[in-house]
Amino acid sequence: MTRKESDENLSSRIFPALRWEAQPVLPMITAVCPLLCLVKMVGTTTNIGERARIIALREEGVQINEIAARVGHHRATVLRILAASRCIGNNQIPLPKPRLGKKKKTPERTDTLIKRCVIKNPFITSVEIKKEYPELLRNVSERTIRDRLHRDLKLRAHRAARKPYLTKSMKNGIFLHDGAPPHKCKNVNQWLRENNIPEIEWPGNSPDLNPIENVWSLMKNELKGKDTSTVIHLKETVLQLWRGIDRSYFEKLASSMPRRIQAVINAHGDNTKY
Repeated sequence: MTRKESDENLSSRIFPALRWEAQPVLPMITAVCPLLCLVKMVGTTTNIGERARIIALREEGVQINEIAARVGHHRATVLRILAASRCIGNNQIPLPKPRLGKKKKTPERTDTLIKRCVIKNPFITSVEIKKEYPELLRNVSERTIRDRLHRDLKLRAHRAARKPYLTKSMKNGIFLHDGAPPHKCKNVNQWLRENNIPEIEWPGNSPDLNPIENVWSLMKNELKGKDTSTVIHLKETVLQLWRGIDRSYFEKLASSMPRRIQAVINAHGDNTKY
C-alpha cells in the first residue's frame, strides 16, 4: 500500500461521511489529516470508553500505531494505558488518575467558622459573614461563601416569609398569651399598650385554656419518625410541618375559646376535657 492510499484510508476512518458525500474534497482532507490527528493527540485525556477500546483493539492484534490513529491519541498514551492494564491483570481497564483541581480558597477551619455563624444566626447574609471576619475572608468573595454554605456545608438559603398585616377585625380582637416570663416582660407589655392591643386576663396555671397547646401536640406527633438528628434537620422539619397545617385548623381552635372558658367556669377552675 502506498503512502497516498494509507492516508486516504486514515481520512475515511476519521471522516466516514466524506467517503460518500464529499469525494471532491478528499485530497484536501488527506493533506491536512495528519495535522488534525496531531491537534487531537496533544493535551487531551482519555476516558473510560477510549481506554476500553484501546485494550480491545490490542487484543485483536492491531498494531500500536494503528490503535493510536483510530482513537486519536498519541502512541505513548496508548502504550501507557496498555502497560497499566497489564499491571492490573486480566486486561482490566485502568481508571484515570483523579485530578486535583483548583485549590479551595477557604480551608476547613474557615468553613467551620462560616457554619458556626449561620447556625448561630440563620438570617445572616454572606455580606455580613464577610464583615464578621474581615481579615480571614479578605480574599474570599460573597459568592464563594454562598457556595461553601450550599454545596459543601449543605446549608440552604432561605428568604424570610412575608408576614401579613393585622386586619381591621384582628385589631378589634383580644390578644391571648400565657404568663410565661418572655410574654410578661417590660418591653412586651409596653409595646402592647402603645399599640392599644387588649389582653385576656390569664390565670397562673392554665395550660388547658391555650389552643396553641393543641398545635404543639399535633406537631410532636408528626415529628415522630422524622429526621431530627441535628439542629438544622430539626428546624427544617418543624418549619415544614408548621407550613403544612391547614388554616382551617387554626380557625377551629380559635373558635373553641368561648367553650374552653365556659368549661373552666363550670368546673370551678378544675380540669376540663381541653
